[in-house]
Amino acid sequence: SEFVNPDLSLQGKNQKTIGTHSGTFHCDEVMACYLLRMTQEYKAARIIRTRDYSVLEKLDCVVDVGDVYDPSTNRFDHHQRSFSDTFGGKYSTIRLSSAGLIWKHFGVEVLGNLTGIADPSTLDLLHTSIYGSLFLALDAIDNGVTPYNIKEPAKYSDTTTLAQRVSRINPPWNSSDKDADSRFEKAMQLCKLEFLVVLDYYLSQWLPARQIVKDSLEARLEVHPSGGIVRLSTFCPWKSHIQQLEEEKGVTVYYVLYQDSSSNWRVQCAEVPGQEFCSRLPLPEEWRGKRDQILAEVSGVQDAGFVHHSGFIGGAKSYEGVLAMANISLGQLNNS
Repeated sequence: SEFVNPDLSLQGKNQKTIGTHSGTFHCDEVMACYLLRMTQEYKAARIIRTRDYSVLEKLDCVVDVGDVYDPSTNRFDHHQRSFSDTFGGKYSTIRLSSAGLIWKHFGVEVLGNLTGIADPSTLDLLHTSIYGSLFLALDAIDNGVTPYNIKEPAKYSDTTTLAQRVSRINPPWNSSDKDADSRFEKAMQLCKLEFLVVLDYYLSQWLPARQIVKDSLEARLEVHPSGGIVRLSTFCPWKSHIQQLEEEKGVTVYYVLYQDSSSNWRVQCAEVPGQEFCSRLPLPEEWRGKRDQILAEVSGVQDAGFVHHSGFIGGAKSYEGVLAMANISLGQLNNS
């Protein structure tokens, strides 16, 4: 096993050591240990699970135990009352757990090691985005932060989160099997799989989609002089990218045009940031819920096909049709 009893005499003299607490393990320190193993310094490190401070002080790196946060000495505990660090930027409200701590300090290196990407701006973009996608929730759960202000009993409970799945790997309370160290290794494999699935998504889908949206956003004035309409050169998941790029560039988009799988065209409303399903400027009220000839008569767009009853999306047979729908819909700004 890569896990050892807290007897430092058993270690090789040059082998790095990572310390974390013994007993019941949680997702944050399991993920933290996996990430450390993805760095050059700790790739072959032994993991020592103990709460003995006399042992911990001799180890090269300590996470989630020890009551000390000091990156200069590789001490990464977050339980002490004095700890208040967050990831920073737009993620400045939820305190870090050991998972977020290790990602904050070692995540860029981990990304470089696993992907071969050397461009600092791309690494920083991935570092921040993956924090928000994966680590923010781990930090929140470990710190007891719920995603919503709960004013009434929850209608259901989600027991499929990564934190829940890691928790279930611990030794059963009613079993004679109390070998938590071997189970910790299994939990690390689960965290590894989860992390690599997220990373693969960002590399194979998220980054290419962002580039398409970025290029399309930069060409928005060629679509409409207001700059409020974007035409995607290729359909891709675009909502989160539009919002991030809007913020970076200081622009506002109201409608996104794209061709669907049946070669028809769609006009879809951009959402209010942070408010899912809340369109920034819905398509006109008198169009909503109408289709085909009736919609064409009401809108004046001859090949208009439909508008959803909430006004968040509509369609036409041609690009010219959806562009006309978006252009007419922008006129609502002058009437508000």
